Amino acid sequence: MTIRVEWFTGDEKGAPGAPDGAETYQREGATQYTLTLAHDVRGAGCYWGLRATTDPAASNGGSLQQIFIRRCVIS
Repeated sequence: MTIRVEWFTGDEKGAPGAPDGAETYQREGATQYTLTLAHDVRGAGCYWGLRATTDPAASNGGSLQQIFIRRCVIS
């Protein structure tokens, strides 16, 4: 199984934004995996996001999670 992790920064909730890095991992022999990830965000934006996808594709199509950064003011 291939697991692709992509980081993003942006100003719009729910949209990935600009790419800020990516990594690919290979795993075999299980149906569930735990990854510990570290990433130094370089881009600007009020939201930091992470998207995980797999090959073969997961039944839910993947996941995008975001956090709001306090240094931003959205009006």
